[in-house]
Amino acid sequence: MNTRESVLAIHPFSRGFGWIVFSANQVPIDWGVAEKRKDRNAECLLAVERIVDRYQPDAILLEAFELPAGKRITRIRHLCRSLMSFAQARAIDVTIYSRTEIQAVFVQVGAASRYEIACLIAQRIDALRTRLPKKRATWEGESPAMALFNAAAVGLTHYHRADGPLSA
Repeated sequence: MNTRESVLAIHPFSRGFGWIVFSANQVPIDWGVAEKRKDRNAECLLAVERIVDRYQPDAILLEAFELPAGKRITRIRHLCRSLMSFAQARAIDVTIYSRTEIQAVFVQVGAASRYEIACLIAQRIDALRTRLPKKRATWEGESPAMALFNAAAVGLTHYHRADGPLSA
């Protein structure tokens, strides 16, 4: 694993995907949330292709998606498999991190839940601070903006695995 590489971290969700590109020196250089209304997988793949063409990342990072039935919707599993095929066709490395691996990185600095991790990321990456959604009530759906923070968590996990612990 080369941590001196630029990476594109992607986190699909029910209506699209969140993404963040880290430069080779681990600085976030662009990010966003892409929501698609029709033919979501095809539109998401086109959007990822444009991001890859623009930034030429050395690797694509994903959170594990082959989970027990019902944990990730089938469309998202198909999208992730398509992203892997796309990356392979472009000779781009793909690394997949489990939710457990991601949590292990952040629990060391006191962030266990997805929202706590998002808050820590907003503190570390000032440019994302205004994108942090409010904490959701139990009955509310997750904000699409959380996909951006979930993607950032995957990216930071990638760098942490070789460079050592995150600082609070």
